[in-house]
Amino acid sequence: MALKITEDFNKARLVDMRTSPTPQQPPSGALSAISWECPPSHLWKLNVDAAVDRSNSMRIGVVVRDSLGKIATAATWNLEMYLSPSEAEAFACVLGLKLAHECCFFEIVLESDNIE
Repeated sequence: MALKITEDFNKARLVDMRTSPTPQQPPSGALSAISWECPPSHLWKLNVDAAVDRSNSMRIGVVVRDSLGKIATAATWNLEMYLSPSEAEAFACVLGLKLAHECCFFEIVLESDNIE
């Protein structure tokens, strides 16, 4: 799923974000039926996701968007380590927060699809 999201992101960044509509539906293949919601105008939204497999590797993706849904920054990591799905999501939050801090996005809303 993380690879699919990364592929979708790479395709989307080729589109002029100034003319793209605000995202209202989750990406194709997303497990969530809830649509993406923009943060309040004074905040940034940090979305994170992680995928783990049994070969001691995991993939993490993060994206920061503004209140119009425009992507401000994004990153992916391929890591050679195994964590449980819950631990991987928590680690994705840590990496996402670190990226947001390094890019000077201090007032953020953090969103993950982990229900735990």
